[in-house]
Amino acid sequence: MAVALHRYVENIIAVNRTWPVDLARMLADESVRARRDAAVREVDAFLERATDEGLLRRGLPEGWASALLPDLMHLVSRQRPELTPGQAADIVVDTLLHGLGAS
Repeated sequence: MAVALHRYVENIIAVNRTWPVDLARMLADESVRARRDAAVREVDAFLERATDEGLLRRGLPEGWASALLPDLMHLVSRQRPELTPGQAADIVVDTLLHGLGAS
């Protein structure tokens, strides 16, 4: 499950860096919005399975991981361009799974 998460994040970062998109403008098109919504539902289902299997902890607000993941990917894509997509995915996945705390 963690490997699949890393691969997903790495690929999204690579795509976002290659073809940056204005999301608000893109979502104005109904057919594009429908395709994106379907993809988001698939990622949400994956993150629910990750929670069910113990990769992500229970008890977080509903949808928290789904909201946090794209923000982390966007942040590393824009602020750490010197990293390869794999290195950037390492940071995102580590932050998502372990947070920033020392313990």
